[in-house]
Amino acid sequence: WEATRALNGEKAKQRAAEIKAAYAAHVANLKAAQNSAFKARNAESEKLWNSYKADRKAVNDRYQPFIDAIWKSKRKSPPHPYTEQVLHDLQESAEWKQLGRAQFAQRRLFNARERSLLGALGNAVRLHYVAMRERGGLVNLFKLVISPAARRKQFQQQQETQKRALRQRQAQNRNERAATLKAARRVELAKLSQEFQKSRETMKARHATEVAAQKAVWRQLAAEREKVWSDYRKEFAIQEPRQDKGDQHQFYRDEFREAASGTAKPERELKADQNQGNGADRTPTPEN
Repeated sequence: WEATRALNGEKAKQRAAEIKAAYAAHVANLKAAQNSAFKARNAESEKLWNSYKADRKAVNDRYQPFIDAIWKSKRKSPPHPYTEQVLHDLQESAEWKQLGRAQFAQRRLFNARERSLLGALGNAVRLHYVAMRERGGLVNLFKLVISPAARRKQFQQQQETQKRALRQRQAQNRNERAATLKAARRVELAKLSQEFQKSRETMKARHATEVAAQKAVWRQLAAEREKVWSDYRKEFAIQEPRQDKGDQHQFYRDEFREAASGTAKPERELKADQNQGNGADRTPTPEN
């Protein structure tokens, strides 16, 4: 039994070392493969995100110069001669020239009227009725009649109001054109976003499937390893030698039964019987 135990112990150690080495190599290869797959998934996610950012930048770069060109203060270079923006610039310039010619005629007529009393009264009345919505009352009309400086100041204010109105109208037209371009840009960006979200969801689903498969491989490996170690424990389980106590128990039961019935012999008689049976301490009788 001692020799068998020693032999089985050496075999068990060798077999355990083989199992550990085999599964250590398997685990190392599996970890390396899964680390590589993890890096590949991260690289794919980063590539998709970078592609999405590049597409958004391309859309912004395509629209932003046209949006900036609408306002002269934001232009980095003059627009191309054969673009729509040049036509808008020409139209705005024509409007300013037309307003300038109209205001020049108004100033010349105003100055001519100021040379006569009736003309000055006419200027005062015209200025008063033009500005009736903003300035009211006979007090203002009386002030315009008696003060040439007040008439000239209000005339200049009216011309500035005309210029401001033209600026606002042109700015509104620019904002509308810019809003059209921005709306078209938003449509393209929204389309890019939808495509990105769709690709991202598809990629995430594929990655989740890969991760689930990797977890299944780990569970399968754990189950296989548990089975191998279970077989190992069954193969090299060494039972300790046990005494066969069946006969001894039967002897004790018989002895107890004899003692209970009163048929058991005293210990001295049992020893005497044993000595007689062995022929020890025999004494000669007179008959011998």
